[in-house]
Amino acid sequence: MEQQASPAVKRRLIMDSLPSNPIELTRLLNREPNIDTATNIVQWELGDIAEMLLLADDSWGWASKEIQLALGAVVFQTEVIAILLHDTVFSLIFSSLDKADFPMIESHEGAVEALLKMQSKLGRFIKHKTYSKWHPEKENEYLVKALENLGELLLYASSLGKFVGLSNVAQLLQLGTEQVKDRIVDKQLKLGRFENYRGDVK
Repeated sequence: MEQQASPAVKRRLIMDSLPSNPIELTRLLNREPNIDTATNIVQWELGDIAEMLLLADDSWGWASKEIQLALGAVVFQTEVIAILLHDTVFSLIFSSLDKADFPMIESHEGAVEALLKMQSKLGRFIKHKTYSKWHPEKENEYLVKALENLGELLLYASSLGKFVGLSNVAQLLQLGTEQVKDRIVDKQLKLGRFENYRGDVK
C-alpha cells in the first residue's frame, strides 16, 4: 500500500513547484495582474503599518514581524506594478539612490516619518499615473515621474525594513513572494480561509 505524503511534505512539494515571478504567482491566485489592484493592496498594507506603529510605540517585539510581513507585501505588489510598467523594483531603487541619500531610521519617530513619506510617494505615483491617462500627449513624461516616486517609496520601505530586521529590498521581495506562495498552497490544499473553497466564481 502506497504511503500518503504528510501535509508538511505536500506543502513543501507544492511550494517548490511554484514560480517566483510575481505576475505568474498573481495569476495562480486567479487574479489578472493590474496596476490598480496592486496599488490598492499597497495602500491598505501601508494603512496596516500605520496602525501597528500607532499601537507599538517603542515596544517592537510583536510589531516588528507584522511590519516585516506588511512591507514584504508592499514590495511584492510594487514589483507587480514595476513589471507591468516594464521595470523592476531593483532598477527603481537604484535609480532613487542616485537622487537621494538612503534614509536611516533610528527611532519610532523615524519609522513614522518613513511611513508618511511612503504614503506621500504612493499618492504622487497615483497622481502622475492618472495624469498619464488624462494627458496622453505627455504619457511618457508622467510615467517617468510616477516611477521615480515608486522608487523613492521603495527606498523608504527598505529603510523601514532595515529598522525592523530585514537588511534590503531583496529580502522584502522574498518575504512578500513567500506570503503569496503560502496563500496559493492554502488554496490548493483548502486550508485556512480556503477550507470551504469550491472554485472561483466566474
